[in-house]
Amino acid sequence: LGDVRSLLAPAGFNESAGFVSVGERVARTLAVVRYPTRLHLGWLGDLQSMEGDVDISLHVQPGAGQTAMSFLARRIAELSSTIRVSEERGSRGDPFRRAALQDALELQDRLAQGSERLFDTSLYFTVWARSLDELEPATQRLEALLGTRLVHTRRLLFQMRPALLSTLPLGMDPLATRRPLSTTALSASFPFTGSDLRSRSGLLYGVNAATRSPVVVDRFALENHNAVILATSGAGKSYLVKVELARAVLNGARVLVIDPEGEYATLMAGLGASVVAVRPGAGTSLDPFAVTDGSAGALSVRVATLTTLLDLLAGGLRPAERAAVEAAVSLAYAKAGYTDGKQTTGLVPPRLAHVQLHLRAHQGMDGVCSRLERYVNGSGSWLFRRAESAESEGGNVAYVLAGLPEEERAAAMFLVLDRIWRALADSVRPTLVVVDEAWWLMRHADTASFLFRLVKTARKRRAGLTLVTQDVGDVLSSDDGEAVITNSAVQILMKQAPQAMPRLAELFRLTRAEQTWLLNAQQGEGLLVAQGRRVPLKVVATDEEARLIAGREVAA
Repeated sequence: LGDVRSLLAPAGFNESAGFVSVGERVARTLAVVRYPTRLHLGWLGDLQSMEGDVDISLHVQPGAGQTAMSFLARRIAELSSTIRVSEERGSRGDPFRRAALQDALELQDRLAQGSERLFDTSLYFTVWARSLDELEPATQRLEALLGTRLVHTRRLLFQMRPALLSTLPLGMDPLATRRPLSTTALSASFPFTGSDLRSRSGLLYGVNAATRSPVVVDRFALENHNAVILATSGAGKSYLVKVELARAVLNGARVLVIDPEGEYATLMAGLGASVVAVRPGAGTSLDPFAVTDGSAGALSVRVATLTTLLDLLAGGLRPAERAAVEAAVSLAYAKAGYTDGKQTTGLVPPRLAHVQLHLRAHQGMDGVCSRLERYVNGSGSWLFRRAESAESEGGNVAYVLAGLPEEERAAAMFLVLDRIWRALADSVRPTLVVVDEAWWLMRHADTASFLFRLVKTARKRRAGLTLVTQDVGDVLSSDDGEAVITNSAVQILMKQAPQAMPRLAELFRLTRAEQTWLLNAQQGEGLLVAQGRRVPLKVVATDEEARLIAGREVAA
């Protein structure tokens, strides 16, 4: 016990008339000596937004009912007498005394009826600073802030040591500077009306921009593990995702990133992840025709996936063309010996050239075959190259798609996401899958539907999908895009363009204050929506995290 005391004790302690010195810091305690007639709900919680280091302690004990009634009776008699004397002299009387008399009569009635009780309360504020030069301005700011709420305080001069003890977590109130509060007033003084997000586990996403309290969310403890981040360019969405990824890796989760612009490569390499380049000549295999699962329905899923891919590569298919493509893919697998529900060991998957050959047998498909030619023998054939996957089994991976032409980017993102999802079929380890610039997939109806299916099934694979996009219009333009958002347990809105706000306000039922916050948000600020709560978020990172994200060497 002695060692614990030595460990917790400050290096030094000195009491002066108007402050105490504790180690290298100074502190001053104030006590509340008078309250306003009305206290609005959560008024004490509002003080959390004040800059500075302030400890607040509220001591409560039941008051003696009979004593309170006697005090009220005397107070009512005094006020009535004063008002009556003023009226006899021809004066209307002090309006504040009239209001006080009315309040006292109402409280007396409620106490008599048992609908209210009185409690003896002591409320203290201890202001901390590094020096006396900082302590006085900090004290004045607190006094001014309380004064705007008509809460009067007193500096506890020559009582600073017992005053400090009153704000330590010891349950001690040696000064007993008590004032009576009714049940209603006391309940309004409890600082538990905020919408902070906290959990015993999970990741720190930042701080509440209003209260500066930590915002901690455990995505894997929610009804689903998905998140969507919507913001304009430069709002800080990538920084937020990088902070989450770094903390998720340290927390033991697996992270997989689809990185269209190469923004995450440095961070992921610094976290010990594999960085896989997905581009022509990089030797990366996507091999969309591979079927490694012989379970019932696996082949049908592969045919549907390839049909969506070829629709994307062909620039869109009419219903008749899509049916022909699906039939050609199915026939190519059948010719290669594949049967749904049968083992695939020893079988060689078909190639796109085989599908193209079967398509030519369909009347009116020459145009589709021509559009697919560049992926059979041309520059796009790398998308279908057969090889071993470069992904580290069970490890963290960033798939970097930087430098791809626009006509191949959505297809490559789709194929990488498809490979990731197949690899997660038997996963038991919590996994975050980040799809940056998700608007590339959301702008196409079929790939948007594919994303929606993944969002709906991610929980079964112990995975959480994070969709990051700056093009809110493309996301909200389809039913699937809106469904993806509403089926994500965590929704983060950062700075928004004015033209996107009406649709977002309708979807998220944003208040005018929330809309104003998002339109004027600074970099790294936003609104986090989860568990039925809305929190104004400010992303924060440690110096080590900031250096890692920036690609600089972390100091030892």
